[in-house]
Amino acid sequence: MLQNKFDVSFKSDIYKVNDIVNISLNFLKDSYPKLNEDSLMEFKLIFCELLFNAVIHGNNQDIGKKVYLSIITKENFVNSVVSDEGIGFDYKKTIKDGIAEESIFLETGRGIRLVKSLVDSLDFDTNGSTIKFCKRVEFDG
Repeated sequence: MLQNKFDVSFKSDIYKVNDIVNISLNFLKDSYPKLNEDSLMEFKLIFCELLFNAVIHGNNQDIGKKVYLSIITKENFVNSVVSDEGIGFDYKKTIKDGIAEESIFLETGRGIRLVKSLVDSLDFDTNGSTIKFCKRVEFDG
């Protein structure tokens, strides 16, 4: 399989997130025609969580700031980067407790913990305004 790449940026408007997620999922379906529904739903959760976080928490819904999404498909893996123009956050503190059952009751970090549980690797830049992940894709038949 050849490597495919998709890049998009958009203003920090929460009403744009669902459109961007749908465009991203269509890119994945085009790149992987036999992608199974469970994987597709996991990607939907991941992109929704990361993009909403970037708009709401990263850029504080400031439409003067943008969110950036890059997706690269190669063989059985998807590599993606989500960045915002905000000041970042202390990701080490947010995810230090892993995905323990009691962590779902914390006020912050649930979404990042969910994403971490769905991907093969998750990395942050120094200040937390850029998140990179890699996820293996599953196929039907």
